[in-house]
Amino acid sequence: SRGTRTRVAAVQEVVGQLSDAWSVGTANGLPPQLEGIETQLFQASLLPELLYLWFLSRPEAKTPPLANTGARMLLLFVFATIPAGIAAKVQFGDTLANVDVLHGTSESLLTFSNLVLALGFSRALFTVDGEGKELDLGAFPAKGIAKFVGLIAGVCGLGFLASNLLIDSSTLDMEPSNALSLPTWAVHVSSVAEWTLATSLVWKFAEKSGNQAWKGLSVAMCLNLLNAYTPCTWHAFYNSPAIGALVPLQALLTLTGSSARAFAAYRVCEEGKRLEAQPEAQANTTDKESSSSSSSS
Repeated sequence: SRGTRTRVAAVQEVVGQLSDAWSVGTANGLPPQLEGIETQLFQASLLPELLYLWFLSRPEAKTPPLANTGARMLLLFVFATIPAGIAAKVQFGDTLANVDVLHGTSESLLTFSNLVLALGFSRALFTVDGEGKELDLGAFPAKGIAKFVGLIAGVCGLGFLASNLLIDSSTLDMEPSNALSLPTWAVHVSSVAEWTLATSLVWKFAEKSGNQAWKGLSVAMCLNLLNAYTPCTWHAFYNSPAIGALVPLQALLTLTGSSARAFAAYRVCEEGKRLEAQPEAQANTTDKESSSSSSSS
């Protein structure tokens, strides 16, 4: 019937918008047959990302609770980019990267997620049990974290002042309309800095917890740093179609990084199981030795 065809067409339109939310269309710098490949790669990265979060939530991983929360908050950013990308194309007729207000707002969720992740591991490094449950307030690096946040804010502030003092306003007016605003650049820089900090803290957490497999996760997180530099480079050149291939590259690095972190988190769980089994095995050995001694006597 006509009503059924209308509903089917509406569903197809919604599905098309969802699948096109992360795409840069024909400007991805690749051959026509690879148009939209970035969307498929971004979508494929969701499964390993969910596996990564599942392994982190396992009790044998002993992930610091706050860090676990920060890792899960990444999904807010991932799913927020879908309606933001659709709104950019429907309301503004452009990609999300070219609509600064939507771009900066959705990207801020990533910044917040990375900050909570870094705070979670930082907190765990200064606790009695190493899991972030019994906080040693005297050792908690509150001043260090405040300095870190202040440094980021200071750099952004100096950049803003320098742009006003050293750059003629007419030059700024010559920038294209899709140029990133200072707040959006601050969000990008902050998210990269926080992820870098979290990467180093995860490495240190391996020493604190005794589970050396966490170092593998720290290495896997470095792939996401490469992933972060690709969009920043693209934005620095005003999202030029000439280097649009950076977007599929970012999508490929996202898939690779998510897969690597999922495997690393799996190894954390397996090593956690092994470490938990050691005291029990030692206790069983001691009991057997005691029983043997009693029998011989």
